[in-house]
Amino acid sequence: MQFLIDILLAVSEILMVVIGALGLVLSALLRFNPAAISRWSSVLNRSIDLDRVVPVLNRPVITNGLTYNHPIIFGVVLVIGSVFVLHFLFFQLEASLFTGFFGGILFDALVIIGKLACLCGIGLGVALIFIPDKVKILEGKLDSWFDTEPLAQSLNRPISKVDHVFLRHPLLFGAIGLLASFVLLILSAANLNR
Repeated sequence: MQFLIDILLAVSEILMVVIGALGLVLSALLRFNPAAISRWSSVLNRSIDLDRVVPVLNRPVITNGLTYNHPIIFGVVLVIGSVFVLHFLFFQLEASLFTGFFGGILFDALVIIGKLACLCGIGLGVALIFIPDKVKILEGKLDSWFDTEPLAQSLNRPISKVDHVFLRHPLLFGAIGLLASFVLLILSAANLNR
């Protein structure tokens, strides 16, 4: 496992060097030739028609018939799966893979969320086995419709102001980009040589 982590770290270090160099080139181009960035911006700005994709997300998926026709089978499967994952989270998970302050906090938070989800799964599975009618009533109360149409409309609306902010002040944003890219490039190159 350590070998895989070392490979991923080396790949991420190389990617940081590439991203830093690309940022350096683009920032220098913005600083010294903003007309070229403006031309690239007009070429690369594309509009994606989400009206064809969003109706697929709005379709309801009906699974109640299968679940409530065989509640004991689904309850047992849910309990067994939740117990298996809960056993893994309590006894077999190696915490040493996630080091550092933020890695440890993130790891602990994900483990706690996983344990709570497994406990809810066990409770729901037992309820499906013994009182499936009450689970069906609870599901009916919790069932709600989320309309994704406003989200699609906001994503379809072009925002041209972002480019204009960078192109209105190319010296400032070019200098900031050059500085940030230079620091990223130096740090990643020094880390790569280590």
